[in-house]
Amino acid sequence: MHNLTVALLLLSAPSAPAVPVKGLVAPSSIIQKENRFVFGDGASFYDFEKGGAFHSWPIGLSGREITGRWTRSDETYIVTGQWGWINGASALSDSRRMTLSLYAPTSYTLGWARPSDVAGVRHRRSKIYEDYFVVEELIRLSDHGRLKQGK
Repeated sequence: MHNLTVALLLLSAPSAPAVPVKGLVAPSSIIQKENRFVFGDGASFYDFEKGGAFHSWPIGLSGREITGRWTRSDETYIVTGQWGWINGASALSDSRRMTLSLYAPTSYTLGWARPSDVAGVRHRRSKIYEDYFVVEELIRLSDHGRLKQGK
């Protein structure tokens, strides 16, 4: 019960003030300069790493996760990866391709963007950008219909 209380307090804590981004800076420029571009949509974080790795995970205790790779053409990003569910049931193999158009972010906050149990990465403070984006396409590449237990 104590851990749940702490988790709820952390989730309801006020966030840091947003820092405006100076000028129109493309996400691809941020990736080149900072080695990653992390943004959230209110339900999930999306992390584009410089080497092409991609991770997405829920802001809360449970939700969708995506682990895969990304490529881009201009500011259109194509993510191919395995989709699953943290703290829930997932298909054994749910490979999808998602195409996103990313626009210049308006601001960022400093926060803890990665939970320690996602992809074996330790906690680290990151810039989390406020960004407008459009999911242009989402295609399932495989569907085996069987379920596995979530992480």
